[in-house]
Amino acid sequence: MGAMSDAATRPSGDDSVPSLAFNAVTDKMHRGMTIPKTGNVDADFAATMIAHHQGAIEMAKITVAFGKDPTFASSPRMSCGRRRPK
Repeated sequence: MGAMSDAATRPSGDDSVPSLAFNAVTDKMHRGMTIPKTGNVDADFAATMIAHHQGAIEMAKITVAFGKDPTFASSPRMSCGRRRPK
């Protein structure tokens, strides 16, 4: 297999702040999930899932900050993206 060009690895889409934020979060999440495997399936699974779920939390924050659909903003699953009172 040959190396992919830089253009082929870049996410497609517009250059809006929410899109750029989503791209950054998904890139970080995928890097975190691409870890050297240890042979210990339990540890490898846990490490991969931590990165996966942290990415989901970050995406929820972006959705709450920029989203327009009230269904998402009011969802209990999205509450992790809301600011909590101090």
